Amino acid sequence: MCMGTAVMSNIKHLRYAAGDPYCGSVHWKEEDPYVKGQELDYELESGEKEFVQLVIQSYFELKGIEKGGNDKVLRTFESYNSHAVQAARSGMITFK
Repeated sequence: MCMGTAVMSNIKHLRYAAGDPYCGSVHWKEEDPYVKGQELDYELESGEKEFVQLVIQSYFELKGIEKGGNDKVLRTFESYNSHAVQAARSGMITFK
């Protein structure tokens, strides 16, 4: 939804801190004919912010698995950034 909103809002230059390896849509800028024609300058800056975002997402995926969910999303995160998933598993963070 964020990618679609940015494109439809005619935002041409965007730097984002964290990608979503499971269902992110930034790949559309190279694959979708409409989006590709918009001449977008979207760039992933990655680093620490992305790590934190993946730790948080992984934490909530782990909670879902505990309640009987599947691990499909978590496996994708793990192949993308195993350190972030390990941090979530280690209990480095807690949410109430």
